[in-house]
Amino acid sequence: MPIVRTDRVAQGADRVGRAAPTPSGAAARVDHAGYHESWDRPAGARCREAARRRAVRARWRAFSAILDDLRARLGAAEDKAGHLEVALGTNRRIGIAVGILMCRLQVTDDQALAVLRKHSQDRNVKLRDLAEEVIYTGTL
Repeated sequence: MPIVRTDRVAQGADRVGRAAPTPSGAAARVDHAGYHESWDRPAGARCREAARRRAVRARWRAFSAILDDLRARLGAAEDKAGHLEVALGTNRRIGIAVGILMCRLQVTDDQALAVLRKHSQDRNVKLRDLAEEVIYTGTL
């Protein structure tokens, strides 16, 4: 049944606030306190209802902010996991290149890694790419 605003005085409401029957003879929709709709409620009830709505909106905004933060953190974690997988794969290849340089140059592992880093910076090439070159060619 659609909710239609009725004027209690025009409908012949009694002093308690109960609405008179509609012209068709059906009883009007009345809540437990005898008020027809929210505009017929006392001002205190309307204020409480408005306060409840504001509280619900505030909780929803707080929940949305938390959800946005969690989405951002999830994206950052996925990016970090992807970078770590690449680093794990290239770390082994760099270790192989360091071993090749240790044998060819007769130096320690720290010195071989320093040589690899120096050539990487001088050529402006990523260390992992230079390590692949060393593995395939055996030279810098």
